[in-house]
Amino acid sequence: MGRASFTPLSVSGDLTVTTIDRTKPEFEKLVEITPLLKELVTQKEAARLGVKSARSDFFPQVYANGGLQRNDAVWPPRTDSWSAGLSISFPVFLGGQQQAALSKAQANYRQSLADERSGRDGVIFTLAQTWTQWQNDVDQEAVQQKFFQAAKLRADIVEGQYKSGLATFNDWTIIEDDLVRNQKALLQAKTNALLSEAGWFQAKGETVDE
Repeated sequence: MGRASFTPLSVSGDLTVTTIDRTKPEFEKLVEITPLLKELVTQKEAARLGVKSARSDFFPQVYANGGLQRNDAVWPPRTDSWSAGLSISFPVFLGGQQQAALSKAQANYRQSLADERSGRDGVIFTLAQTWTQWQNDVDQEAVQQKFFQAAKLRADIVEGQYKSGLATFNDWTIIEDDLVRNQKALLQAKTNALLSEAGWFQAKGETVDE
């Protein structure tokens, strides 16, 4: 009766954990280029311009006009005649309506400021959290890689002993089962590290390709 043989797990595709930069990013600066904060800043600027526009309705409107004409006792006329005028209009009867529009614009602006502060803090927290998780998962993958290599070495040794009759079948199956567990754990650790990397890029508003 022939000896049993062990076939390691196989996985299609490439699960390669990239080498990472251990330098901690400046999250307060990095947040400025994220799409979410850019959108909030744009909304705040639009609200600020809305306040400016609402305030301008309280100011008097000044209109200037001018003209040139010719008149004479004969035809064609040869004498130039200039005219100019200036008019000012005051918003007298729309005060309540304008005040309501200004109050609404100011409220929108205050809300946009609060949204920007809240969004900034939230993005900074997310950046710090996803970066830390990525670092931890890459470290865990490296540790699991060592466990797998140690388990594989033990499995190779026991397999040789088993084929030579120096180890029992139970000894061999226990070591092989441990190798399978470590290989599964390594694959899971690689997956976690790659998912954490994708989460870090997403938090920055980038893609993995970038």
